[in-house]
Amino acid sequence: MREIGVRKVLGAERKHIVQQFWGEAQLTVLAALLLGLGIAEILLPAFNAIANTKLALFDFSPENIAYTELFAAIAIAILFGVALFTGGIPALILSRFQPIRILQNRTTYRVNPLFGRALVLIQCALSVFLIAVSLVMYRQMSYVAGKELGYNKSHVVVVPTFTGADEEGSRLVERLRHQLKGSGSVTSVAGVSASFAREWSVGMFKMPERKEELSAYLYRVDADYVPTLGIELVQGRNFSTAQPSDSSTAVLVNEAFVRSMGWTNESALGKAVPWMGAEDKEKGIPPAQRIVGVVRDYHFLSVKRVIEPLVLYMNVYDPMNTMLVKLNAGSIAEGIESVRVAWKNIAPQKPFDYAFLDDDVAKQYKSYERWMMVMRVATGFAMFLTCLGLFGLAGISAANRTKEVGIRKVLGASVRQITLLLSKEFAVLMALSFAVAFPAAYYATNKWLQDFAYRVEIDVWVFIAAGGAALCIALVTVSYQAIKVATANPVNALRSE
Repeated sequence: MREIGVRKVLGAERKHIVQQFWGEAQLTVLAALLLGLGIAEILLPAFNAIANTKLALFDFSPENIAYTELFAAIAIAILFGVALFTGGIPALILSRFQPIRILQNRTTYRVNPLFGRALVLIQCALSVFLIAVSLVMYRQMSYVAGKELGYNKSHVVVVPTFTGADEEGSRLVERLRHQLKGSGSVTSVAGVSASFAREWSVGMFKMPERKEELSAYLYRVDADYVPTLGIELVQGRNFSTAQPSDSSTAVLVNEAFVRSMGWTNESALGKAVPWMGAEDKEKGIPPAQRIVGVVRDYHFLSVKRVIEPLVLYMNVYDPMNTMLVKLNAGSIAEGIESVRVAWKNIAPQKPFDYAFLDDDVAKQYKSYERWMMVMRVATGFAMFLTCLGLFGLAGISAANRTKEVGIRKVLGASVRQITLLLSKEFAVLMALSFAVAFPAAYYATNKWLQDFAYRVEIDVWVFIAAGGAALCIALVTVSYQAIKVATANPVNALRSE
């Protein structure tokens, strides 16, 4: 203000003051823009790795040049818009003051950054929102990762057979089982038409006592499938190689299938399941297959989805495209090597490929894990920007109340009392941000959790923890300015009075 007073005395007009402020703001925003672009270019590879994207800051290829030009235009618009707003408004306010009042120190003008408070309020609300959302996402993914799936996915290796629609796949399974028989590193070998989290088929069936058509997921398996995965039989028996008829007339169903039919586990045994189109004898499907066992519901699909009706059968209608090899927990590496050697013996012309079943299951949630990481990074940046805004507001507040603090200290106020007095304003600001952030966070997390059939509850403590963390960080930020003013010598503030 004194600088403006001197410039006006020396002949500067109001437009010159405005131009000076706007020019300084333009240089500051330009420097910030260049610095921001540099940081973005440095961090973009890390972001692409986290978010599984292939973004580029500047892409001059013919198909993307239009987007680069649009990006440059937006950056220039931001440059001028922000500079005009941040430099123009202060210039219009400060250039109104009369130089005589400024130079005689007769003004008691106090900076009242109402718009600045509004911006910091939005920053605080965004930070609290992101913290709460991140906590809910973390709880949900922890719940998914620890949920009992109904089968044992540990130490199970998935090996594709690379076969067609004939019986070559089932023959390969038998040969591999024979090759690995007696191996101390391999517990069992099972065949299945498709592994979890990869592919599946759906069949339609119609029961005589029901009018509507129903559907179920279908997996062709062999007799070793259920014991290999540790799936629990709640009623009846498993497939048996000692009963040849099982390969054509027997099926296993899950509890969801039984419920969909309105049966009980006991009454389901022996009932026939006539498939739609089963009358077509050329397909090799018998007119009816009877239920010999009921397995406990297990998550053969993603945990995001409700467990659907499932039918396991041994009929040759579908190919055997996958092998599941259960390894001994104490000899994983030896077991994989044994499978590799056996594969070369039975199918030297086919590639050997494998993956662990628990890795396949985990891949279903990779996108959520990536966005959890993105949310954590975004939360960190939001809190950092909030701290910057609070630090600036705290500095303005301290400057406005320097003489007030001096008088209070002369009258006996302690450093603790003054610090609490100056921090009270920001506690109110944080409380207002909570009122904005909590409903928005609840709505967003509730919508996100609807993607999951099995999900956690949104507890109140999540919002208390988010608000408490943000409040602590905010108070630590503003307390520096408050303590700095509270510990200053009151003589320096009051000697001009």
